[in-house]
Amino acid sequence: MFNEEMIKKIRGLGSPEELIEFGKENGVAISKETAEKYFNSLHGSGEISDEELENTAGGCGGGYSPSIYKQCPECGTNIAMKDFRDVKVIVSDEVLHQWGYPTGVCPKCNVRYAYVRALNMLYPVSVDEKGTWVIRPPHRY
Repeated sequence: MFNEEMIKKIRGLGSPEELIEFGKENGVAISKETAEKYFNSLHGSGEISDEELENTAGGCGGGYSPSIYKQCPECGTNIAMKDFRDVKVIVSDEVLHQWGYPTGVCPKCNVRYAYVRALNMLYPVSVDEKGTWVIRPPHRY
């Protein structure tokens, strides 16, 4: 709809009203609300509004979101999987890998869990003699 030259002109406008007028001159009807939104996005303070922050998706590489909540398989209590820590994965006494997983502790039954996103599963965690968190899934994944 707008080419690069027009966008440069729009960035130079001084108010949402000027943006509405510019739209009219170029055959585009823009509501006051839309003009204010776009004007503020082009000339804002650089801060994110509460609404923009709520709609922002976060992650750490593999799609981890700090707001993952899972139900404890033992008691059904919600667990905030808010810590991201290295967990050693062992299957049939073979260490497959050790990398970061979202982890949490059930506040009711005090069981540690790691969330394996690839399987959408919670696994109970044990802690070895070195303090490393370990999960032992029943099969490779």
